[in-house]
Amino acid sequence: MLAKIDPQKTYFLTEFVETHSADGLYHKIRLYFFGSHPLVRHRIVSEHWNVHGPDRERVLQHYPAAIALEKAVIEQGLAAFPAAVQSVLLAIRARMPLDYFGIDFALMPDGRVLLFEANATMNFFSFTAEPPFEYFAPLLLEAQGKFGAMLAADGRSTGHV
Repeated sequence: MLAKIDPQKTYFLTEFVETHSADGLYHKIRLYFFGSHPLVRHRIVSEHWNVHGPDRERVLQHYPAAIALEKAVIEQGLAAFPAAVQSVLLAIRARMPLDYFGIDFALMPDGRVLLFEANATMNFFSFTAEPPFEYFAPLLLEAQGKFGAMLAADGRSTGHV
């Protein structure tokens, strides 16, 4: 079935950019900012270009090297990325002075950042801490701490997060 373009609607189109890695998988990294505090949420892979959370259980679990890389990126946070990538992500942060927001992106083979989206309505949850993804267990506590610090720095903390 062919899709029809409705002339009464507004459409936003972007050019497809091929992002698969050498192993043929596509990847998506999600980074959050709680105030000025960054936190890497995930690095998911998929065999399809449109990478989403359910791909973790469906695809990622079959690639131990990808799991190890995701774990390392989560544990190291922003420091897991080269200085040029950190600079780009911090520049995005500077242009989006929100209390809380996320960035979805991929790293291109030449080291450039390909931004998929940046907005304040990204889903931070759901977590799975079941093997082989037990490295997510501390992430929720870290997110709660960063959220609390963000509120405290802004004078809005009630002591409960």
